[in-house]
Amino acid sequence: MREKAKNLFFYIGIICELVVSFTGYAFTDYGENIIILAAMAFFGLSICMDLELKKMWPWYVGLGALGVLFYYFQKQALILRIVLAILAGRKKDSREVVKVFFWGTLGVTFVTAVLSFFGVGRDFYVIDTFRHVDEIRYQFGFLHPNSFALFWFKVLVFGLYAYVVPGEKGKLPKPVLYGIAILFLAPLYFAKSKTAFALGGAAIVGFLACDLIRWKGFRTMLYIFGNALMAFEVWALFSCMTWLWPVEGKANKFWWFLNYLTTGRTHLIHTLHENVKPTWMGVSLGSDATEVGFVNALYNQGKLFIILYLIVLFGLFFWLYRRKNAAGMILVLAFTAYASAEAFLPYFNKNGVWFMLLGVGTYFSQKEKKENENRCSN
Repeated sequence: MREKAKNLFFYIGIICELVVSFTGYAFTDYGENIIILAAMAFFGLSICMDLELKKMWPWYVGLGALGVLFYYFQKQALILRIVLAILAGRKKDSREVVKVFFWGTLGVTFVTAVLSFFGVGRDFYVIDTFRHVDEIRYQFGFLHPNSFALFWFKVLVFGLYAYVVPGEKGKLPKPVLYGIAILFLAPLYFAKSKTAFALGGAAIVGFLACDLIRWKGFRTMLYIFGNALMAFEVWALFSCMTWLWPVEGKANKFWWFLNYLTTGRTHLIHTLHENVKPTWMGVSLGSDATEVGFVNALYNQGKLFIILYLIVLFGLFFWLYRRKNAAGMILVLAFTAYASAEAFLPYFNKNGVWFMLLGVGTYFSQKEKKENENRCSN
């Protein structure tokens, strides 16, 4: 009974987070603050139903204090919500939680698109000037084509992680699953989100490669490549923000190439840094700081958050590598790469990286149990 209540509280909290994830992207003004408080309360109840004070008290105190500290300085509960969700889900199967978000996001997105098609809600498509030219971009009832692209990208990658497990048989044949995944790229093509389309396609290729390549060293190569890619992304973005710039009227070709890839975002983050300097706990610029995820979080959540996030990111990637979780590694890479174009890093319900931390407690509990059994046998 206690276990059922704990799971019920946790998944009610997860559904609340799913509902509020659409705030500012598809819907507004539907009592989001009340739903957020409900999510935090249910996660708190789930934690209380499974307290392990003897083993976990340093984590409870440390993470709780960190969440409260960020709330005190930022007047936002984003970090506290992440802390509560991870502590409540420390023994949950990340794949099962991802399935909830996959079906929930897919369902809400589909209904929003259908209603928009029949003239209910926001526009189905928009004709405007994008990238200096007039074009038609489909937004399927969302506030902006890029808003839709973020959620459909999450549907695609979460679907791959939940149902296309490399090396394992699924409920449907693998060619069918990959065919469905390729079809899921079509809405991103009509939304004309080049970043989401390219990274969605890359995620499919990554999962397919993990399925087809039997070389034992492939996962190690994926780990090395992934670390190099993430490190380069962070270096390139912060370099463009601080010092990379056309010098003495002569354009820096590397800078201009990055600016082209990011559709002008590197120019904006450099201008931002010239006018406002980041602080340790954030400067409360709101989402208007920049669309670039790492830089947006640097300004809004502060330097301390970025340092901790990078430690978690590379540590998590190593942990997934050691657990031979290639699917989790690709998911982390996909969301990290997408963070160069969209600001979602400190949001538990939008950033798939946080979902990979669910179930960490189970791993360490099993490891401790195995070590104890080995001691007894010796």
